[in-house]
This record gives sequence, structure tokens and C-alpha cells, in this order.
Amino acid sequence: FGSSFRFGSMKYLVEHLEEGLEEWCSLEYRHMSQFVPADRLIFTKFPEETFEKITKDASPVLHSQSLEQLKQTGVIDWERTCLLDMEATEELTPEDAGKFDVVVAGGILGNVHENEDGSYASDDRTAEVRQVGFAHRRHLGPLQMTTDTALLTSFRVLDQGLTLQEIPFVDEPEIDCGEGACTEMKGFRYVARRGADGEWEPVLPEGMRELMAKSMDDDILDNL
Repeated sequence: FGSSFRFGSMKYLVEHLEEGLEEWCSLEYRHMSQFVPADRLIFTKFPEETFEKITKDASPVLHSQSLEQLKQTGVIDWERTCLLDMEATEELTPEDAGKFDVVVAGGILGNVHENEDGSYASDDRTAEVRQVGFAHRRHLGPLQMTTDTALLTSFRVLDQGLTLQEIPFVDEPEIDCGEGACTEMKGFRYVARRGADGEWEPVLPEGMRELMAKSMDDDILDNL
């Protein structure tokens, strides 16, 4: 993993928390591989021997072991490892690029769900990784993020030097799924970009709109 800092040396580690490799998960992982260089993108508890089921255009570092197992081997400098955690008291800043070698995301940052009264809350999916024990934690803001959004946000902060306040976001967007249908992503925040109409739209993995359209009868919040 290494312990010396240089610009563009941050490693981004994702602990795979799902059973198997669902389509939505593959789309998010492929998206990550499009902006994080392969030698700096790490997956732990990965259920496949290669990345080819996701894409043949990238070969990130894959470990079948969990983060906890890797911690016991001593290959990670734990004092220079940071967990992305909604419950952290400090936000991620560009200065953190000089403090850490590895940023860790485990599953979704919050795993939003709907309460009986119609409000939204988190069942704290990050707890599955937090229990490994981290000396350093940072948050990315108050709303939930999909894992690829969390990594894209972290990449813009740590590799591109932007503060969270300088990154355009769109909160709880309605995502057009075609034929007049849309999915409202209650409780979620996405990195934003200008669409063809000049309006802000969420940055989504290629193929995610189509998957949402196919999943209109399901609760997409249970999957992402």
C-alpha cells in the first residue's frame, strides 16, 4: 500500500459488502474504474478472481480477504488510513491528501431507508466496516451517497484539490427513466454536471438509468 505521499498517490479502497455481484454494483464499480487509476483502486472481499465481468478496460487491485483480515497482515499503515463515515466529526479536505495513504469506503455511505412517517434515515451500513477500528474518519456531508459517488467526491477533494463546498452537488434528484417515468432518490446526494439542457443533473454510472427503468416496480433505494 505504501506510506509516502505524493500528489496523485492516494489509494481508494472499497470493501465489498454485498452477496455476489449484482448488476447495480457492477455498474458502480465500473464507474469507479473510469476515474480512479487501476493501480490506486482496491477492492476487498471481492467475490470474483478478476474484474472482467465488470469491464475489460481496467484491472484494479482485488483481494478476496476482508479489510479486517488485511489489517492483521500489517500490509496497511493503519495510522495513514481514513474511513469515509457519515458519523465522523470532520469533513474530508484537500489537506487530508498529505495525511493519508488510503481512503476506505464500505458499501453505501448510510444506506438510506424510509421511515413509517415518510421521513428518511440511515441504517448505518458503514458500521460493518467501522467495527474494524479506524484512527481517522471523515464525512462527505449530511446526505447519503452511493459508493461510486463517495469515491468520485473523495477523488475530487484529494486528487483535484477541491473542497466539498467547491464541488457541485444535486440533492434528492428525480432521475428520468424514459417514457415519462422517473425515480426520486430521496435522501441521496450526487455529484452534479450540466446536462444537454444546461440544467444540473446527477453524475450516474453508464447504464444506471436503464437499470432504474427496468426496476421501476422495485424500491431502487433498497438496491443502490
